[in-house]
Amino acid sequence: MLFRSRWEIAHVAWFQEYWCLRYRDGVAWGDSLIDDADPRYNSAILAHDDRWRAPLLPFDEVLRYLDEVLARVIARLEREPDNSTLRYFAELAAAHEEMHAEAFTYTRQTHGYRAPAVSDTSPCGSSPCAGDVEVPGGEFHLGAPADDRFKFDNEKWSHAVRVAPFRMSRTAVTYGEFAAFVDDHGYARRELWCAEGWQWRARTGADMPLYWSRAPDGWYCRRYDAVVPLPLDAAVIHVNWYEANAYCNWAGRRLPTEAQWEYAARGGRAGEMYPWGAERNPEGRWLHNIWQGQFPIEDTGADGFRQTAPVGSFPPNAFGLQEISGNVWEWCADYYQPDYYESCVDRK
Repeated sequence: MLFRSRWEIAHVAWFQEYWCLRYRDGVAWGDSLIDDADPRYNSAILAHDDRWRAPLLPFDEVLRYLDEVLARVIARLEREPDNSTLRYFAELAAAHEEMHAEAFTYTRQTHGYRAPAVSDTSPCGSSPCAGDVEVPGGEFHLGAPADDRFKFDNEKWSHAVRVAPFRMSRTAVTYGEFAAFVDDHGYARRELWCAEGWQWRARTGADMPLYWSRAPDGWYCRRYDAVVPLPLDAAVIHVNWYEANAYCNWAGRRLPTEAQWEYAARGGRAGEMYPWGAERNPEGRWLHNIWQGQFPIEDTGADGFRQTAPVGSFPPNAFGLQEISGNVWEWCADYYQPDYYESCVDRK
């Protein structure tokens, strides 16, 4: 973990420096603040397994590099408030850093380290919200329009997509629902699994989700360094696509396509950043579980945290779907292709 931390934190600083300080007009690149920066920290040229063997900076130098780059980027943003290219790369660097912060969090879970400190662990109350919603059919624009201030390259370009009416579960699958699939010998039933998924299950010997354990009094799971009762009302995590697909086959369902998911998530709203509007937390109210921390496990007598909120904790979108933003990553039926939009949509 120490070597990973040293590389990743320095890589975060390198990425910000590379795009926000060294980039010039798409042609020339300035020098780094440190020697041999690109061979050490450019993930485009340094293979993943080689990162941990590269000659790394001492940790105190990594932190100084991080602080110096940040200070210089802030100073440049203040000097050049109207530089749209700089503003774009500053936002890209911030999103990149958030991605690595998430990687640090799941690495702590992988290694069984202590739960990270959180700034606001507020209990939340869930409300009953079982069943499906009817999602009306319609047309919407999938992908990023050219005039969006910020977009990722794999979101280009916006194009019209028509979706037929469909039904969708009101909430994400909960631990309790997934436990019913496991209890019904879901991992042993070949007919529920695709060919690749069954090969994965046979190769790994998986008979339950990662981090789960069974005891005489019920299901438990490991949350960082604590083993806690399975939070049955929370959205399930740490299941892969094969497991999610097998669960859907068991439940008489299927995973949504990317277009169905985004159409449902928007709830009929177009051109808004969030399902409820333009602001992340309007009037100071949190409407999704993403920034404010984790939710305590109550009434169990055990130390630990839910890593996802109980379903029904936040207001639904216009279609009646709960926690449509935040809480969990969602599996879709489609296979990911980073250049799909660019290759199939004739737009520039």
